[in-house]
Amino acid sequence: MVNFRYVILFIILFSLTKMAPAQDAYWYKCFKGTIDKYPFTLHLHKLDHTYSGYYYYNNTQQPLSLLGEDTSSSGQIKLLGYSPRVEAENELFTLTLQGDSLKGKWKKDLSASGEELQVKAAGDQSTGLLFNLVYTSGSEKLRPKMEQSPVASFEAATVWPKGSSAAITVLKKIIATELGAKNSPVDIGPYLLAEKKSFLSEYLKDNKAVPDSDLVNFSSGYSQDVTTRLLIVYHSPTILTIADFNYAYTGGAHGNYNTNYISINPATGKQYTLAQVLNPAGKKQLNALLAKRFRKDWGLSANAPLTEGGLFDDKLEANKNFFLTGTGIGFGYAPYEIGPFAMGEIIIFIPYSEFGKNLNPSFRK
Repeated sequence: MVNFRYVILFIILFSLTKMAPAQDAYWYKCFKGTIDKYPFTLHLHKLDHTYSGYYYYNNTQQPLSLLGEDTSSSGQIKLLGYSPRVEAENELFTLTLQGDSLKGKWKKDLSASGEELQVKAAGDQSTGLLFNLVYTSGSEKLRPKMEQSPVASFEAATVWPKGSSAAITVLKKIIATELGAKNSPVDIGPYLLAEKKSFLSEYLKDNKAVPDSDLVNFSSGYSQDVTTRLLIVYHSPTILTIADFNYAYTGGAHGNYNTNYISINPATGKQYTLAQVLNPAGKKQLNALLAKRFRKDWGLSANAPLTEGGLFDDKLEANKNFFLTGTGIGFGYAPYEIGPFAMGEIIIFIPYSEFGKNLNPSFRK
């Protein structure tokens, strides 16, 4: 689960660490290694001095989101991994990066006395498919001469595959379409720059006639903030899962956010459908398995109403927002979709083993 605290911290970290870009300011890297004796994989995306991405323990391959920075402690990257359920189970990485090697410590109990385990990881390119990270950001004050002027901010980042094979061309089209590009193929860098320019100019145009007195009395109500990040969640020779995180504040009590997932076959560049993963009997199992896993994740008894865990209704239905890893299928629900805003995004992950023989044979291979 990504909750509202994650989004607030995300925005604060970015605003505090926005500095002049340095060499190698933006990149995506995959690392594989161990936390103590436990193998894990980390998909890390660097944007200036902030970091975001996903990691998972290789035996479960259930992704956990993370966020971090490299400014609070010289020479160190601090990453906070977010538990699907409770903050007390968050995990903290304190790492140093030398070339393509990560070393450092991990702890689950974030208190000073919490147990620390050693982390060692090295860069991994075994899938053969490599990515650049394309990034842009900008802002405009509505009234530059006003001390407390409302501000519009724009940020967009995406992984972008290297190469020009037929499969990579299809993959680029999927990513570009997810970002809103109507024409493909597209040069993603200029496209993001054009989106930024359009957003900021429309903001100035739409609010040009607002009296200064209104801005003084309600400055925050006229500020706007839009963030888009397409990040790698999971990558193997047969499955590439990408998360499209979107945050928008356009006035009101708080911003809104959600993550849309895309799972792709790297060999073909084509997106997986649910019918390719589960046979009809497996699809019929979904709602019951989602409810079962939610109860387990949230510490409910087997027959407890789902509303005891905070959901609006005593039922769970599969939506179209699913993702794949090598061991299971996950479903992502946006704030307000099945629960209140305070619950944040709800992610329910079901191991393939729960479906018995109801995986499609072609996918099982």
